[in-house]
Amino acid sequence: MVVEFRDPTRDERPELDKLANEFIEASVKYFWPAIYRGDLEVTVETPEATREAKVDNVPAIRPFVECYDSRFSDEEILHNPGDVAGLDIPIQIPPRADGTETPDGTVRLAARLASPADDDTYLNKVAMFRSSGMVVKYYDQSRIAYGDRNFYGVLAAGGARPDDIDTPTESDREIDRFLRFAEPPEHDEWESTENLREHYQRGFRTALEDMFGTLRDGLRHLISKSESGDSLSDNVLNRFPIHGSGAPRSTVSPQEPVFEIDSSSYFDGSQWVFSGHITTTVDEFDGWSADISLTGIGEDGSRYDEIPVESISTNHENVVTALENGVARITADETVSEVEFEGQSGTAGKADLLSGDVGETELEIRAELETAEGDQQ
Repeated sequence: MVVEFRDPTRDERPELDKLANEFIEASVKYFWPAIYRGDLEVTVETPEATREAKVDNVPAIRPFVECYDSRFSDEEILHNPGDVAGLDIPIQIPPRADGTETPDGTVRLAARLASPADDDTYLNKVAMFRSSGMVVKYYDQSRIAYGDRNFYGVLAAGGARPDDIDTPTESDREIDRFLRFAEPPEHDEWESTENLREHYQRGFRTALEDMFGTLRDGLRHLISKSESGDSLSDNVLNRFPIHGSGAPRSTVSPQEPVFEIDSSSYFDGSQWVFSGHITTTVDEFDGWSADISLTGIGEDGSRYDEIPVESISTNHENVVTALENGVARITADETVSEVEFEGQSGTAGKADLLSGDVGETELEIRAELETAEGDQQ
């Protein structure tokens, strides 16, 4: 507490009772997982009364508590208002900086279908938290909701994932550590940080991007009205148009693959940033090339506009890069079998496709290998 503190954004000091209520609501908003589990007690004392933070006393938070309480529901589709369904979201953490291998694990995604009686303050948001019991962020996923399919979601990670929070698995503990290093000093995001760079080998950013990509696909699956019996692994995990997980995006024939391609992309607030690698799987070739483009994707999966690539760079001196009509081209000679690349789109305009407010984006890579027998894709 800061004595005589005055909020510079307010014209006058609030009444003491109003300020006490604001403290209570804020503590429940950001610490309800810890309060709900009995790990934290918050009280606010005024000359007139002592107030205790209880999750049931803040209507905007109740749907999230119900969702978390039923996160291991056997349902994988939401049918009626108030229903809760959940899915495991895989996360592949790279080895630690010292070379120690890390176990693959999951975080738990659950969603509760909204009802007319719910407080809609945080409608269509996903509360993200780990073992500390503090909500790192209310992740806005309003674009996924449609019609009457509004929801409240939770992403319980690390020590907050298991049904018995007192017995986290080895992977839960590693995920908790990983996400702790992914939090900036403000503890309001899971993102690429210097702490991750110092404590983990390359691949930490891709792990985060893939987790969020699967989260969005998982939410679409949960709130869909489909009655099909397709599992998440068949219907969701094999589809990564944005974040480069699952099957590599290349145009090679599955019978004769000549490339291994992996890629990822994310919106940094002003432009799309992408990276990846291309590896040839044959020993002899005369050279190869790859065209890299970005395409807007609607909520229904339709392609509706091209996003121009503004820059592209690689890690190899025997590679030539070029830009033409918003498409990046990589050209390599016969000495180059693997290339890592990174690039970005143009800076976002106002209320346009580049702003990240409309749809999502697909990173498409079309590679062609030159051999004595002819070109192979």
